[in-house]
Amino acid sequence: MTNSMKCIRCEQVSVMVGPSGVCRFCTDAEAVPSPSVTHAAALDQFRRALDVPPMSPSDPVNHPAHYRTAAGIESIDVIEAFGLGFRAGNAVKYILRAGKKDPKKHIEDLEKAAWYVAREIAALKRGGA
Repeated sequence: MTNSMKCIRCEQVSVMVGPSGVCRFCTDAEAVPSPSVTHAAALDQFRRALDVPPMSPSDPVNHPAHYRTAAGIESIDVIEAFGLGFRAGNAVKYILRAGKKDPKKHIEDLEKAAWYVAREIAALKRGGA
């Protein structure tokens, strides 16, 4: 079982709460001003920090539902914000979408992510990028 904690800023329960008691969304959004700020506001601030465009309707080509959170943050937003290359970016993509595109392929998505991680590690050990 995963340990969840309540964020001291947005008061949402999350497994992403760090030792400081603040969740990843509040930390990445560069300090939410007060505990009265809602989690939705913290997510909105996080989206602005990543320079994510306003949430648009699901579109199978431009904004597929299996690549984004309920708050509208898409895999590509995270990949670009962290400046990840092809292999690391694909690993993140498969982890974030695991089980969302097709619940029957949850394990397969994670295996694909592991494959990309293994290739990234091998490339780095060879001294490549």
